Amino acid sequence: AKAHLHHGVARLLLAALVTRLRQAPVASIRSMAKRDDVAVLRLFRSGGFSAGPYVELVLAATEEA
Repeated sequence: AKAHLHHGVARLLLAALVTRLRQAPVASIRSMAKRDDVAVLRLFRSGGFSAGPYVELVLAATEEA
């Protein structure tokens, strides 16, 4: 996997996915990423994604989490 880093593979796959979904047609495309995952956020932003109208709320189902 590391051999493919920084070659634009993820960007090409994301662009192809967005193209296919727009042809479907799909009204909106949503994704989630960790706030501190800079590489993933950069990927989605480069693909035209921006912050959406929703805020994720999470409750751990176990005491261990």
